[in-house]
Amino acid sequence: MQPTEHEDDLEQLVRSFWEVARFHAKLTHMPSYFGPTVIASVPPPVWSLGSTPAEADAALAGLLDGTATTLRTPAEEYAASGEPVPEEGVLGIVTDGRGRPGALVVTSSVERDGDEVVEHLRVLYRSS
Repeated sequence: MQPTEHEDDLEQLVRSFWEVARFHAKLTHMPSYFGPTVIASVPPPVWSLGSTPAEADAALAGLLDGTATTLRTPAEEYAASGEPVPEEGVLGIVTDGRGRPGALVVTSSVERDGDEVVEHLRVLYRSS
């Protein structure tokens, strides 16, 4: 299936965001004779929070203003979906409800709290 024009536009927005965000997050700080590092070259996963556009917008706003930087997910969801448990140091691009990139985040810590996996995010760069 071919991507739609809207999907192509969003992909271009993500690429443009990544180019700026990786510079501002200082992921490209090595001298040029070393060449680019993998972390600075390969865009991180792109995802949104929430199951509706309104929830994604609200969650991104909370992430950006610092009031919602912790994610709690039942551990069984990771097992059921086959998704890996988050790891400290992993980058991600969080989008708004329309799929536009809003923040480059890093998982600053991960812990188990009973039956939940608690992931703490830190914003490295926000879109302007």
